[in-house]
Order: sequence, then structure tokens, then C-alpha cells
Amino acid sequence: LRGMTLQEQIRSNRLRSTIVIFGFALLLGVVGGLIGVIFNLSLGIVALVGAGLYAIFAILSSRRMVAGMTRAQEIGPDDLKPLRRVVENVSIAAGLPVTPDVRIVDDPAPNAFAAGLRPQTSYLGVTTGLLRTMPKRELEAVLGHEVSHVRNRDTYLMTMATIFAGVIALIADIGFRMLIFGGGGRGRRGGGALIAILAVRRMVAGMTRAQEIGPDDLKPLRRVVENVSIAAGLPVTPDVRIVDDPAPNAFAAGLRPQTSYLGVTTGLLRTMPKRELEAVLGHEVSHVRNRDTYLMTMATIFAGVIALIADIGFRMLIFGGGGRGRRGGGALIAILAVVGLILAPYAAMLLRMSLSRRREFLADAGSAEILNDPEAMALALRRLQADTTTIKYADAAVAHLWVESPTSRVESERGGVNFLSGLFDTHPPLDRRIAALEEAGGFRLPAELPADEPFATELGLT
Repeated sequence: LRGMTLQEQIRSNRLRSTIVIFGFALLLGVVGGLIGVIFNLSLGIVALVGAGLYAIFAILSSRRMVAGMTRAQEIGPDDLKPLRRVVENVSIAAGLPVTPDVRIVDDPAPNAFAAGLRPQTSYLGVTTGLLRTMPKRELEAVLGHEVSHVRNRDTYLMTMATIFAGVIALIADIGFRMLIFGGGGRGRRGGGALIAILAVRRMVAGMTRAQEIGPDDLKPLRRVVENVSIAAGLPVTPDVRIVDDPAPNAFAAGLRPQTSYLGVTTGLLRTMPKRELEAVLGHEVSHVRNRDTYLMTMATIFAGVIALIADIGFRMLIFGGGGRGRRGGGALIAILAVVGLILAPYAAMLLRMSLSRRREFLADAGSAEILNDPEAMALALRRLQADTTTIKYADAAVAHLWVESPTSRVESERGGVNFLSGLFDTHPPLDRRIAALEEAGGFRLPAELPADEPFATELGLT
């Protein structure tokens, strides 16, 4: 800025400020566009609309937020009249249409600020330290600096810049969460939680690498699924998808029996004899019959939404200074709010995991009831326990879907601190599941598993 007159400096700074704001808007569009490209165009639009609503709230609340964070207190119309006259004189000299209000910050440090989106609604905050430190001439200069911010609409500009930065961070955070949950695939419709509901089949297939098979492929496996489905009383037979993975496992996906499918690993087909395979498929069909696929999808979405809302609330609490003032134990309320917002996502996760573990016990019992063979389910679980291979694509987002958790091979009895880690498991330990079946069926598993041929032999798989 060397060699520039004051007017030239003002014009240069205004031009640069406009370029910066345009950069914010462009970056916001890029982030929204990336969400639209990665997931769905309508989802990108929904993200931008949501960001717009958040921005409107921030704009409307900016005066209160600034006052809350700076502790700037309003003063009566008859208080500090000499200070009001100084502000009035400086405002008239600056050509402002109105004189900004004055608020006092009880702080020994000499400082001042301007806030408000328009000159008509702006106010100046002045610390008591400034009044005790500055002579009148220098105080007029500081107030002239703040009045210049009001005249140049810097208060509006910086408020918008702060909101843009917050909105961009929020949308990027939402997009990152969805990318982790959705595997980056392009959805078909909707946005937010609605996208997760509508696209759950595709999302699960993408994360588990479950491949569709032709109508004439693996017919013996299809017949087993059909027989189990009929025994379970399903209105339709779920489709079958294959996961090319050596670890024996299976899962069910879909929100309704009519749109559900079963995913079966090649390792399961090569490991399980037909009787035990039927039990595993009965377990997954029981999930479909009990609407567990819908229930756990909704639980996962609710947990994600709670985490997102808590994240937004935490940002707003930090940005807004606690909202409802400091009176009546406001500091204690703010501390409790912060703790609650931090713990809410973990509480939601614990509830989701607990629900998942309960539904696993229910599906084991459902398989035993469908096939009238609880021992087969217990044998299948024991065979899974004896196998040491792990799913290659063990995504925690879909761990609750599998018959055995693919993210943890440690299913033994836990004690002490391990008990706490067990609270975050999606599945109960296999030993407990086997014991529950033995108790309900009145039997005990043999010391060694039957050496029957795996079902892959009937399918012609090597």
C-alpha cells in the first residue's frame, strides 16, 4: 500500500475484500458440488439449502452471539453521556445515517470493537480499560476506527466470512461422514438421512463387495435359501449375492423382505456343511423376517443424525457463547451442555451396539425355530469360532450385519477393562451365543465338529 492515498487504499481494500468473499462463495459451491458428484446432484442441492438455513440462523443471531462472546453489556440512555456524544460526533463526521449504540465490556484491557450487519443495527463495544487508558483525542481515533468498520460494512463482511467458513466446514464434515458411511458411490434420490435409507442396498453391497449372480448360477444355493424362506413364512425369497472372500460369513441387507438380499462369502460355502449352512441362512432370513435389517439401518442413521446434530450444536455453542446469557447458573448450564453434546454420539453408539447384540441372540433363536434344529446353529457358530480367517473388507459401518463380527476376532470372555470395550461390540461373544442355544435346546455340542463335506462340493466350487 506504499504510495497510495487514503482513498486509494480504501478502494483497494474493498476490491480485495470482494474477491475474498467471492472465493468463499466459490469454495462453498465446490464443496456442495463435490457432494453432488460423489453422491447425488439432489443431495448436493440439499446440502447447500441446509447450509443456507444455517447461515440465515447465524446472520439473524450474530448481534446476540457477538455480545455473548464479548460480554458486552447494554447501558441505559442516561449512562455515559459524554462517551455517547463522542460516538455521535465521530458518526456524523463519517456520514453514518444513524449513531451506533454503545455497549460496555467490563475488562481492564484497552480495546474496542464494532458489531452488526447494517449501520442501523450496529453497535460499538468499548472496554472499561480503554476508557481508563485513552485520552479523549486518542479515544476518538479508536472510535473513528470502529465507526469506519461500520461505514465500510466490514462488520457485515467479516460476519459473512465467518459464516461461510463455518458452513464450508460443516458441509465438508457432513460429506466426509457420508463418504465414510456410503463408500463414495452415487445415490439415486434424496438427501441426508433420506439418501441413507433409500440407498442402503447399494451402500451395503459396495462396502461388503457383494456381487449379484445370474439367475442360473448357484441354483442349489438358491434352493436352500428358498426352502428356508418358505419355512420362515417370508412373502418372497431374498436374492442371493456372493462375496469373494475366504472368511466364512454371511449377512442380510434391505429395508423390507421384498427388497432384501442375503450376502454369502465363498469362504462360508467352502467351510459349512449343508446342515450348518442352512442354519446360517436361517439366521439371516430371521433377520429379514424380524425386520432387523430395517431396525439396524434406522438405528445406524439415528446414531449418525444424533452425532451430526451434536456436532452442529457444539459448534453453535462455541460460536454463540452459550446462547441464553450468563444469569441463573449460565456457566454451569454451558458446561453441562458441552458435556452432553460430547457424550451424546457415544451414548447413541452404545444404544445401537446393545440393540445389535440383542438382535443377534434373537436371530440365532429364530434360525433354531425355523429349522427346528438349534444344534445346527450352535455347530455353525462353533465352526465360525474355529476359523481364523477375517473378512478382507471389514468395514465397521456394516459390522452389525454379518453373522459373525468381521471387525473383531476376540470373542472370548472379557473381564475388567475389556468389559468396557465389549460394550462397543456389535455381536455377543460366540461362546455366549452357543451357550444360549445349548440351554434352550437341551443339548451339548460334541468335542469335535462333524467332518461333513462343505456345501461348495455340491455347487462344484473348488
